[in-house]
Amino acid sequence: MSEDRELGRKIADRLSEGLDGLPPHVAQRLAVARAKAVARFSEVSAAPTGTAGTGMLQWLSRFGPPRLLAPVFGLVVALLIMLYWQESQHSELNYADNADLDTQMLADELPVTAYLDQGFEIWLYHQNPLDAQQ
Repeated sequence: MSEDRELGRKIADRLSEGLDGLPPHVAQRLAVARAKAVARFSEVSAAPTGTAGTGMLQWLSRFGPPRLLAPVFGLVVALLIMLYWQESQHSELNYADNADLDTQMLADELPVTAYLDQGFEIWLYHQNPLDAQQ
């Protein structure tokens, strides 16, 4: 903190060196601007920092006013709900398809162990669909 103050003093001294050569109207404008900056700094440094909940509001205000963020947040929530609903519908369809496939496998004359045989899997892989039609 003392390094920042020392740097600020050095900068102020360096800027003050050239004030003698400036026209009076420019020097007066600089004095007014400096007074405004000092007043603003004192307002900011005197503001309470321990207020509960202001940190989140300040963070959200970077993205825009809360009245504009609420619809965007609602849209994101609606999209997430829609994606969740679609995924749950898709998984229910998969369960139904798998149940049908399991029923067909169990009702077939071929024993279940034949489906687990590695040779059967290789035979299925090398089968040509055109050969099956002839």
